[in-house]
Amino acid sequence: MIESAVIKRVCAGLAGLGAAVLMVGCGGSGDSGSPQASATVTLSTANQDAVARAAANAALSSAQAASAAPLSADRAQAAASSAQAQPQTNARSLTRLLFELALQAVNEPAAIKTAQRINGTATTLAVTTRTASCAAGGSVTIALDDRDNNNAASPGDVASITFNQCQDRAGHLSNGSLSATYTVVQSGTSSASASATVTFSNLTATSSEGSFAINGAFSFNFARQGVVTTAQFSVGGSGLSAAVSTPSYNDTITLGAGYAASLSYDPDAMPPASTVAGLTTLAINGSISAASIGGTVVISTPAAFKQYDIDAFPREGQLQVRGANNGLLLVTTQSTTIVRIQLDANGDGTFETTKDVPWSVLI
Repeated sequence: MIESAVIKRVCAGLAGLGAAVLMVGCGGSGDSGSPQASATVTLSTANQDAVARAAANAALSSAQAASAAPLSADRAQAAASSAQAQPQTNARSLTRLLFELALQAVNEPAAIKTAQRINGTATTLAVTTRTASCAAGGSVTIALDDRDNNNAASPGDVASITFNQCQDRAGHLSNGSLSATYTVVQSGTSSASASATVTFSNLTATSSEGSFAINGAFSFNFARQGVVTTAQFSVGGSGLSAAVSTPSYNDTITLGAGYAASLSYDPDAMPPASTVAGLTTLAINGSISAASIGGTVVISTPAAFKQYDIDAFPREGQLQVRGANNGLLLVTTQSTTIVRIQLDANGDGTFETTKDVPWSVLI
C-alpha cells in the first residue's frame, strides 16, 4: 500500500487523491517501437515563434486549463479546501497531464477494492463502481472490471473514470472518460510497479483559464522505489491528439507514433534557498504535429527539464526541435522566468537569430 500523496506529487501542483491506494502505472500495447514521422515543417524566422510555442506546449505546457480537471472524486470533493492550501503552477505540461490522468485511472479503481477490504465488505461482483458528487455540481463514476474477481487490480482488469458535467469548483467543467487495461501489477512494502494501456475518449475540461480535449491511447509504465517515483509512456500507431485553448494560445497538437516521455519525482529534493521540497524531471523524444505550424517537427530534450514544486516554470532544461532539411530550433531554460530561443534554419551549425523571452510568451 502506498499513500496517495505520492501520486499527487508526481505532477506538481495538482491536488491529492485523499486515500491510501495500491500503486500501479501503465504501459502495454502503445507500440513504443513505432517509427517516428519525419519533419515536414521548414524552420524560418517567420515561423520560429509558432514552432517554439507548439513544441513547448507539447512538452511543457497544456496551459493552466489542466487545473480544470478534477481528476478524481476525492479531489473534486476536496478541491474547495485544498485550493487555498496548494499553490497552482503556471506550467501545466501536456505530458505531465497525461501522466497524472493515467495514474488516476489505475489508482482510483484500486482504491475502491482497497476500501472494501478495509471495511470488510464482501463482493461477488466482477465490476465494482463508485459514483461521487463533484464539489460544485455533476459527478464522477469510477469503475474496476475485476475480471478475475480477486478483489484487487491485476493483469487483465480494466479501470475507468467517467466525468459527467463534473465541476470541482464553479466554472471548471469536465466531461468524457479514460480507461486503463492492466497488463502487469506488482506491489511490495516499499516499492511498486505496473503496466497498462490507457485510452482517452473525448476527455474535456473547460474553465475561465482555457480548455483542453484529449483523444487517443498510449502505453504507460510506472515504478516506485522508496519515495521516488518514475514513469514512462509511449504513443502507439494511431497517435494521440489534444486541443488546447487559452486566452493567449489556441492549437491542436498531435503526439505522433513512437512519441515517448519519461518523468521522475523526488518529494524530498530541496531547491536552493527554499524550504519547499519536491522535484520533477522530464525528458521527451518524438514527433509532433500542430495546426499552428501546418506540419510535423521532431522534438527532444538534450538536457532534461527540471522543475521544483515551488517553480512556476522549469529552471533547467533544453528542448531541441528539428525541422525539414535538418533545420534546428533550440529552446533553452535561462531561469524560472526566461527562456532562450535560437534558430539555425539551414542546419549549418550557425544560429541566425537568438532571443530571450519570458516563459509566459510560450505557454
